Amino acid sequence: MDITGAFQGGNPQDLQSIVPLGNGSFAIYPFSEDEDACYKFRLDVKVIANGTEASRRVKLQIHWGDVRYIAYRTRIFAGRNGDDWTCHDGTADGDVAHFELDVPPGETYLTLNPKYDYDDYLRLIRRGGDSRSVATEMVTQTLEGREIWLLATRNQERVPKIMVTARAHPYETGGSYCIEGILDDILDGRAEYLQSAHVFVLPMLSPDGVSNGLCKLSRTGGEDIARSENRNDPLVASLFSLVERIQPHFILDLHNWMIPSRNGLYYEKPRWMRQFVENMGRRGHNDREWTYGTRKKFFAESPTGLKAFAKRQFGTRCMTVEYPWFGRSVVQMKRLGSDSLRTVVEMLVK
Repeated sequence: MDITGAFQGGNPQDLQSIVPLGNGSFAIYPFSEDEDACYKFRLDVKVIANGTEASRRVKLQIHWGDVRYIAYRTRIFAGRNGDDWTCHDGTADGDVAHFELDVPPGETYLTLNPKYDYDDYLRLIRRGGDSRSVATEMVTQTLEGREIWLLATRNQERVPKIMVTARAHPYETGGSYCIEGILDDILDGRAEYLQSAHVFVLPMLSPDGVSNGLCKLSRTGGEDIARSENRNDPLVASLFSLVERIQPHFILDLHNWMIPSRNGLYYEKPRWMRQFVENMGRRGHNDREWTYGTRKKFFAESPTGLKAFAKRQFGTRCMTVEYPWFGRSVVQMKRLGSDSLRTVVEMLVK
């Protein structure tokens, strides 16, 4: 049995950061590109258990190098791609998280959040491009040659124009599955709320960061796309130019923080956010509390980066949502994305 992170989207990718200890035990040292503990939530490794027809026991010591947020790192997911991910609870001892679980023969991914990599993203783009309901446009290529795509509904005459963004922070896979749910609605053709708006979707803002196993930045030495207004950075400049062209009325920015018991909601007017929470509750999303308002413990009180630019230039309204994985399946995360956009559209056009 072996464990590796040496694949696209792996973390850690350095072979020396995964140490076999014998008898199915491994010590793993995840990396963070800037050692910001608030974003060091990336673990993407693959267990290879060949030559056997039976499941095998694997024991993990995950050395995070940070004690403050260790409680948010005591659950991992096991799966083989797609929608089938199983959550496993572990224990913490100082800055080390411990896990024991059985893995089936073959290859199994072990991740802090269900895996969603650049190849999954390209499959999403192809799925949209195969439909007459979706217009696709490659906005730019990154410095490492990866593609930034825009998906849009074809009802150009409709207002409001709503831009939906995800994966500004590479580790936050929840946003990608939310986008999958939104695309399901678009392709279904029966989601009537989509007839009331022109929707633009940027499914992956930091594909280099995603592919390189990063946590926060667009690439090694790059930008925090959620906050940067540095138009000397080619990716930031391309995204700002796109906003100038579209001039959206509203930006819905999808994130996936690690606070297990709360959803987060920020940057809109308090009354509007309260109504959003109530409407989402009527759709069954009342399994945990919401943190909403203009004051945040970890983040700025006002929009930043692309959202701030759009608000200044075009009066764009914007809202960031944070949906943690804890206790949620892929199917539930997809529905959160779909229902979030549905709720925003219905509130804007009522």
